[in-house]
Amino acid sequence: MTATAGDRLVGQHDRATPEEDGPTPEEDGPTPEEMARRRARYLTGLLWHVGAFVIVNAAFWALDLWLGDPGADWAMWITGVWGFALAFHVLAYLIDGRQLEDRLTRTYLAGRRHEGEQARRSR
Repeated sequence: MTATAGDRLVGQHDRATPEEDGPTPEEDGPTPEEMARRRARYLTGLLWHVGAFVIVNAAFWALDLWLGDPGADWAMWITGVWGFALAFHVLAYLIDGRQLEDRLTRTYLAGRRHEGEQARRSR
């Protein structure tokens, strides 16, 4: 079998070295400073979202009241749908989904590394 330009033959020498095997304990995750910066950036994004929600919806409600078309409360629908999306943004901030994702990724990688070590020992 011949290898084409896109193929890569896997042999004994292609196994990952411990350096390539994944993050080392000191690289296991973001530093506390990086975590704090990420959390602050996420809170800032949430505050911008809340600010835009309040300002834009206030303008929509003022316009809706000024036009005075009875029965066409379109501002209510915009506020409701956007408020629903904003509630999910707040919920994501409160449960800190990004940090949870990082923890789960590290746990998964640690498990994969552990499986690889067991497989090498059994040979």
